[in-house]
Amino acid sequence: MARSPQETPFLPRTFDENDPNRSVSRIASHLFTNWNPGHGHLEVVPLPSTSHKQLYQLTYRRHIAFDQRTHHETALVKVHKLPLSNSQKQVFNIHKVLALHSLASPLLLTFLNGYAYGFVHGHACSSSIMSKESIWRAIAWEMAHWHVILPVSDAESGREVPDVWSKAREWLDILSAEGEKAKLEKEFEFLIERLRGRNTNKEQFVFGHGNLRPENIVWKGTHDEYSDEYQIDAIKFIDYEHCTYCPVAFELATYFSTWAGSECDYELLPAEKTRRAFIREYVDACALYSNSDSEDEIEVEGQEDAVEKLVQEVDEWRGFVGFYWGLFALLKATDTEVDSAIRHEHAKYSKLKFAEYYAWKEDDVTIAREGGQVHVVERERMGN
Repeated sequence: MARSPQETPFLPRTFDENDPNRSVSRIASHLFTNWNPGHGHLEVVPLPSTSHKQLYQLTYRRHIAFDQRTHHETALVKVHKLPLSNSQKQVFNIHKVLALHSLASPLLLTFLNGYAYGFVHGHACSSSIMSKESIWRAIAWEMAHWHVILPVSDAESGREVPDVWSKAREWLDILSAEGEKAKLEKEFEFLIERLRGRNTNKEQFVFGHGNLRPENIVWKGTHDEYSDEYQIDAIKFIDYEHCTYCPVAFELATYFSTWAGSECDYELLPAEKTRRAFIREYVDACALYSNSDSEDEIEVEGQEDAVEKLVQEVDEWRGFVGFYWGLFALLKATDTEVDSAIRHEHAKYSKLKFAEYYAWKEDDVTIAREGGQVHVVERERMGN
């Protein structure tokens, strides 16, 4: 049921989480093209939730006599606790923009405490397949598509837009762990000086996904189990909670770090050769997308300079990535509204990401030359 974001219907109703099946039946006609009350089977499955939102996967199956087939349609419903926060409104607006550019599934319906949208069919990636060349090359193209087609931001415009710096600042401001807060404030100031210095008016940001973990990347295609080869027809990014303006190097460094998975298995990190090849694929894709309406030849020499520049910038931004996600995980670990088991996992992850940051800051590669101990993430990179 594809429709432009501007035409998304609104129902002045509240989705009742105490009776989700009834709530879904009242909006189903807006979600499924084959909807016929009393015919077919509607399945409502709650997905893992947070303290602020609940996600439901809806599947409607109906046998159509005309073609003697069972048709099934799937949609997702995101329900927020009222009142809606500014960040929740931002995520919805981001989805609207992405859908307008066919980068996200269409919005189907909005209601007082949430909205419904199309389901992206395919297979979620996993840490075990991130290193497959056909997978990461397709990801490079989709990333470039995002960065070229979506509006960019720069400090000289004077517009107040959320970016990785303002997000980190916001997280620090609401952090309740006072002992950690003062220490992290100093580290944040260090990162600002190190990565931004006095040149903030020259920063240019792309609009990035911000959190390209394997489970947020869906691939369509085929997998030959005998050869373990993947034929990729399309790649789509899902989950737009962390979309923001950021330097390209931040998006790339974050993506590379996700190869290690939530358990931070650093042996899965991409080798230097692979990182460079991915960046070259990304730069090539950006050039082609940018010149799609032009007959001008793409300057290969300029592209090689761009590749080398990004390779260096990604190494510079690795530290901020560790700090950024360590800070976010720490925030979740100290949120009393979050389940204790989940808080524990966040606390564990926070320690790992901050360890990555400090390893970068202390330049353990130099320490290694002097016979010192090297953090495992740096050792893996050195070995690559």
